[in-house]
Amino acid sequence: MIFHSLVGSTTPPSSIFNMISGSLLQGKRFSECKFSFVPWDGNRVAHELAQYARNLLESSSWIEENPCIIEQLVSQDVLFLSSSQ
Repeated sequence: MIFHSLVGSTTPPSSIFNMISGSLLQGKRFSECKFSFVPWDGNRVAHELAQYARNLLESSSWIEENPCIIEQLVSQDVLFLSSSQ
C-alpha cells in the first residue's frame, strides 16, 4: 500500500496520507527520486525495525543507542557485503 501510494497507483488511506505527502514533498527536493519495492527479506533491517515498532506501546526515539536487534542486523549486512566483494 505504501509503495503504491508513493508511485501514484493508489490513493493513500487517511492513516498514512501525511507520511506519503511528506515523503513525496521531500522527494521533490532532489534532482531525481525513485521509489522501488524491496521485499522484506531484501531489507531485513527495515523489516525487523517495523516489527519492533509494532510492539511498542508508546512513541520511542533513539538518540545515542539503537535497539540491539538493529545493530546486529546491520553488522550482519556489513559482513555479508564485505564477503561478497
